[in-house]
Amino acid sequence: MRQRLLCFCLQTLPLQCQTVQNRDKCSKKHTQTMESVQLICRGPCGKPFHALCDECFLGSLTQKTLQSLTRRIDSIDETLRNLSTLLVPLLAMTAQQRELHLPTELWEQIFQHLGGRQLARVRATCRRWRDVVDGCPRLAGKFVVKLPTDTLVDEHYEPGHVMGSAARVALEKVEIVGVGFWWRSLGERLTSLSLNNCKLSLPILLGMLKFTPNLKSLELRTKFCFATAVGDASDGVKLTKLEELTLLSAKNVTLFGPLCPRLKRFRILANLQRGDDDRNVAQFLQAVQHTVEDVDVYLTADLLRYVTEIEQLQLKRISFRCISRLEELPLVSFCQAQWSIEDLGIERFGTTNATLCLIGTSLPKLSRITVRITDDGTVLPSFVNTMPRLKHLKINGNSKLFMTFGTLQSPTLTQLHLHDVRLAQNGLKPYLRKCPTIRAIILEYCTFDNWSEVFGPLEQLPTLRHLELVGIVVKNNIGGPTAGCFAGLRSLKLSYLAGGDMSHRMLAALLGQCGQLEEVHLTDRVDDEMVRIVGGSVRGLRRLTMDRCVCLTDASVEHVVKSCAKLEQLVVRDCMRITRSGLSVLKRRFPTVLSVND
Repeated sequence: MRQRLLCFCLQTLPLQCQTVQNRDKCSKKHTQTMESVQLICRGPCGKPFHALCDECFLGSLTQKTLQSLTRRIDSIDETLRNLSTLLVPLLAMTAQQRELHLPTELWEQIFQHLGGRQLARVRATCRRWRDVVDGCPRLAGKFVVKLPTDTLVDEHYEPGHVMGSAARVALEKVEIVGVGFWWRSLGERLTSLSLNNCKLSLPILLGMLKFTPNLKSLELRTKFCFATAVGDASDGVKLTKLEELTLLSAKNVTLFGPLCPRLKRFRILANLQRGDDDRNVAQFLQAVQHTVEDVDVYLTADLLRYVTEIEQLQLKRISFRCISRLEELPLVSFCQAQWSIEDLGIERFGTTNATLCLIGTSLPKLSRITVRITDDGTVLPSFVNTMPRLKHLKINGNSKLFMTFGTLQSPTLTQLHLHDVRLAQNGLKPYLRKCPTIRAIILEYCTFDNWSEVFGPLEQLPTLRHLELVGIVVKNNIGGPTAGCFAGLRSLKLSYLAGGDMSHRMLAALLGQCGQLEEVHLTDRVDDEMVRIVGGSVRGLRRLTMDRCVCLTDASVEHVVKSCAKLEQLVVRDCMRITRSGLSVLKRRFPTVLSVND
């Protein structure tokens, strides 16, 4: 063994050969021994020599080199002895036992690629895998505990099976009048709790929250029924790790202010009623002003005034939902006070381009904005030039508005989303030329004169990776994509509605240019021939979604099975004319990647 190690080290050390340099061939005749093993000198001569042959090599080694060789051999020898202590037990195992003996960290990496249902089967396989899943918070976080709807939960209720390692609970249409020991043992590990349309009193909820000290997300999409008096029920409730709170209404929002010292995201789903609701939300934001960064509420003029006066509030994101239009001055004053905002959503109520220009100059960090423009006639959205850091832009238009971007520019823009916008002729192309980093374009229910107005602006974007054409209206069904474009496109979503239908020939021409396309999402009026074209044209298709495609039949199933062998994700949702027999064929062909909602 030591001789073999010496041969290996001689081959790897950069030694200088002295005796072989002037000799073409060794004069000794060796038998089948270690001396006869021929190696290549790594010195300047590069000639072959016999391992352990004194005439060839060994005699020329200096004492320093020999000491170096000895140290290397000793190190390798020690490593092999340590390795043997690990390998001997493994060799005594069966193949199945060796598989299960892989390090926990490796199993965790493997299981990360599985969904909740697959992990449940893995967990039930053996004790070893159960311990791996239960001991990894990232894996346990994929499990969601759910109870049957219309279940009555009291102190004596015991669920049939509750996974103790689960980190999330989502209950819907469950009546809770008390909880037993099972909740106490489960709550310690919970990081997410969602109650949707459940029946329970506020004291019962607070009693449940006493056993969830690690909760990070709390979603209460329910009205509190029965008794609403809280009393001392909040004593002992500590939600020190809660970062996200979603409430259905603002009725009891002030209760949570002292309980959430680290809250970052806050959302109220229902409309705010003038008066108490405004003051309640303002009082809550006052309590969490030092930590909250993200707010999503229905806005009133009074609430906007209250929030503007909170001195320590520094928001990064706010989304306003409002039934009526707000006055320009209070909105601009709010933005001036909250200069730290990076993401602003004001799409639910309209505003003008002039107001948006004032907002842009008030928010130097703004990188994302969603707006609804109420101007009439032809509008140049010059507000984008007041937002030099803009990365995501979504504009909602109206039927009386024509939009042209002219010579505007957004050098940092990565995503453009236009909804219900009527684009003037050549209204988009000059602008996109000055968006060198754009990667995603979404056109929803927009109106164009012809297909050249659709594809022309997009063909000049080498960085474009994602494209959505949803319900677009094309007045003249002429033009189309030109050759050599969309080479870098990775994802494509197509939805066909009246006035914007794309012909089979045009679709084939478009897909023929998308050499790197990996994901296709089809919805609405898509027929079997279009699915056939997708399967035949997109050779590298990894993810395919067919959503609400009411025209598709089992013929599409045949096309997918025949042409889409590389699929890693297949979603079939609400395709009414695909039969159960067709879905069974897909399940057999894609058992691990198919998701079906029939």
